Amino acid sequence: MKTLKISASIIAVFCAIGGLFAFSNQTPVKTEQKTTQQWYRFTGDVNVLSEVKDPTKYVFTSSPICEGGDKICALYADGPSGSGQHPNSFSPSVLSDLDDAFNDRGVAEIIQMKD
Repeated sequence: MKTLKISASIIAVFCAIGGLFAFSNQTPVKTEQKTTQQWYRFTGDVNVLSEVKDPTKYVFTSSPICEGGDKICALYADGPSGSGQHPNSFSPSVLSDLDDAFNDRGVAEIIQMKD
């Protein structure tokens, strides 16, 4: 009888430990990629405002090569660096600057233009 009580106690301890693991939060830790302000080259259609405002239409560039003109070439924005990287979602002020440049209402310092 004493052996049965000890065995039952051991089983109960293992069940309790198993229950703790089963109901504990096992969410993996998400590591965030470091982001900074840097240049992104525009790869979309300069005649389509939705593309001008789409972060996926910009790719990281170490330095924009733009000659003066009236079409959006590059944008200085917050995001990760590296080949194929896109900027983070644009803030309302960046979207406003892009809208102004697209509609010929002036160009902010964060935007490079080309012919």
